Amino acid sequence: MGAVVLGCVTFLPALLQHHGASASVAGLISAVFGIAGLGWSLVYSMLTPYVPRWGLTGIGGVLATAALLVAATGGRLSTVVVAAALLGGGWMFTNSSLASRAATVLPQVRGTMVSLYVTGMFVGGGVAPALATGPADRGEYSVLFLTGACVAVLVTLLASLSDLRLSARSEAGRARQHHPVSERR
Repeated sequence: MGAVVLGCVTFLPALLQHHGASASVAGLISAVFGIAGLGWSLVYSMLTPYVPRWGLTGIGGVLATAALLVAATGGRLSTVVVAAALLGGGWMFTNSSLASRAATVLPQVRGTMVSLYVTGMFVGGGVAPALATGPADRGEYSVLFLTGACVAVLVTLLASLSDLRLSARSEAGRARQHHPVSERR
């Protein structure tokens, strides 16, 4: 998700500039991404008690995918603002959910897991733009964003299904602990 969200958000201002926007206007897109992330954090906190972590990850993936599909449609200011706002939500939901998973999946090595998670997010966020410079230099932003959307779908499915499976195992383990040995199969 680092490659998808952090990697692709860097190309939103470039998309605007490619379509004639000034550097000042294009730079404000980063602010839209950040402010939207703050707004989406309120939605995330309201949903957290009711939606399992795998569902929150899925919501984030849907927001990120939608953002990239919107961005792929062109470089109008309104389109890019919507894409940045959706991508801010994608970041808030996926980052929070995946960071929570990293912190809880192996509690005995929590620090290592969180460090690996953060490293993966930021390495992905740095590697993706490096790999996408060719299409960006040629002005092929739709290809770049469509590729990001495809990766977002794949990563969201893998992360959500993996977390769902982990959640099911945890529930089964808790259920076994509450029944005497004679009742277990």
